[in-house]
Amino acid sequence: MKFGVHQCNETFNIEYGFIVARYNLHRLTDKMKTVQPTRSRTAVIVCSLVLLLAASSSPLAEEPFHRGLEIFTHKDQASIAEDAVGLRFTGPIISPLAKDLGNLLLGPEPKYQRIMLELDSPGGDLEEVKKVIVVLKAVREIAKLDTRVMASGMCASGCVPIFMQGTRRKASGASVWMFHGAHGNNTNVPSPDATKEFLDVLTNAGVNTDFILQLSNLGYVTKPGKLWLSGYELNHLYDADILTELLPSWVPEKPIFVQTTPMMSAPLKQNFQPLD
Repeated sequence: MKFGVHQCNETFNIEYGFIVARYNLHRLTDKMKTVQPTRSRTAVIVCSLVLLLAASSSPLAEEPFHRGLEIFTHKDQASIAEDAVGLRFTGPIISPLAKDLGNLLLGPEPKYQRIMLELDSPGGDLEEVKKVIVVLKAVREIAKLDTRVMASGMCASGCVPIFMQGTRRKASGASVWMFHGAHGNNTNVPSPDATKEFLDVLTNAGVNTDFILQLSNLGYVTKPGKLWLSGYELNHLYDADILTELLPSWVPEKPIFVQTTPMMSAPLKQNFQPLD
């Protein structure tokens, strides 16, 4: 008999890390010579096999933005104004962060007048850091840009000059900050030339020159090692001009309840705190 024409119009996602691939299979035609009592079950199995083969052979499509960048707008949270956006960046500062920020925030008709950039980063590639700074300087010409680091968040190394691009620069006393000399991947010994370049980036970003001299004179950026500071120490013990406001360590949250089944649970997505 004829098995008939079975349509498998299914769209499904395969998630691996931050890459999502979408595959569509529209039609499957097969013919059977004999009648089988389980033809419906066979159809489902055949459709599933073809979907699996399509998934294994189709190219993966990257997400439109840097994998560490989360975007919060009025559509996501009613507390965010329609002309405002909250950006949460987590992870190393690597390409294409500068390009993606430019595509999102710059253009002939910019969508956002207020921007809060929330950082949690160990630093990254110095060249990409400089590119991000160029983008954020252009953003400041057309919008209000503030930056912040929340409790338990980190802003280390190349993250600091990016944080400095905010007009208001807020950080929790329980945030973590780190400074060190610039060095290659195969050593922890600071490179004099690369370290000077990084210190110049900090200076141009507005970090207090006395603080930068202290980093050099005490060997914090000229010798192997790292200087770890809390947001409280950075604000009260060092005259660095990095923070403009110290956030309270206590951050109240609204009660959230997510329905789950015993076999399936979903982690809570942390809301973006108010921009002010």
